[in-house]
Amino acid sequence: MNTSRTSRFAVAVVAASVLTTAAQAGGPVVVAEEPQLAYVQTVQQPTADWSGFYAGLGYGVSSGDIDFTNPDVANKLDDGHAASAFVGYLVQRDALVYGAELAYTGLDKNTVTGFADEIDQTIDLKGKVGYAANRALFYGVLGYSVASFDTAGGSWDPAGVNYGLGMDYLVTDRMTVGLEYLARDLTGDNPDGLGQQAKIDLDTVSLRVGFQF
Repeated sequence: MNTSRTSRFAVAVVAASVLTTAAQAGGPVVVAEEPQLAYVQTVQQPTADWSGFYAGLGYGVSSGDIDFTNPDVANKLDDGHAASAFVGYLVQRDALVYGAELAYTGLDKNTVTGFADEIDQTIDLKGKVGYAANRALFYGVLGYSVASFDTAGGSWDPAGVNYGLGMDYLVTDRMTVGLEYLARDLTGDNPDGLGQQAKIDLDTVSLRVGFQF
């Protein structure tokens, strides 16, 4: 056999052997596709905004007691009606809502039982702190009230602390309806100069309609 042909044949055999070994050892290489991450879009639910100015009207019922000293006499106040107008401002930090409110309440038929003396109005300044559960606001108030107590001998202006609880609900983006209980602990001196004093517990429960600005 020709030496040159023999050399070429040997090279071909070695090359074929190497290729066969490589194919048997590795085989075909399969590349797995990377898993695709599914994109899920979350829908952000709208959250009610309680911040800003608001104003409104209220109507409800009123009741209470009045205790006189010098001389000591305990009386009830006849149940009556309460119509109010209010204005306020709120600040919201996440679920915490706080602010202040000024309210005027006109009272009807809140007379001292058996007498013509009556409490006919109050002015209430209230600090307000609450918890917002989206469209519902639950709150408490604490503040100061001044009332007008009319008698045959003149007019008193008893004053003192107020406190209460309430709930408002946003029926639209700007309109609220709610219910509020407010208690007032008031004291005053008879202006007749004889030293008589009065302690008045006056409560109102009111349905309220408000508008945000």
